[in-house]
Amino acid sequence: MIYKEFEIKENGSLEYAKLTVHIQEYTDAVIIDKRPLILICPGGGYEYTSDREA
Repeated sequence: MIYKEFEIKENGSLEYAKLTVHIQEYTDAVIIDKRPLILICPGGGYEYTSDREA
């Protein structure tokens, strides 16, 4: 698996903000012409949540 980290430095971002990328390496056992992409953005900035959402 290919693994690489990129620092994300924007005005107001935390000093440890980063983008981590994992890419499955090519193998003869599984032939894939196109590889789908999934972008997962954990976290959030909830100032308020209702009792139903809590």
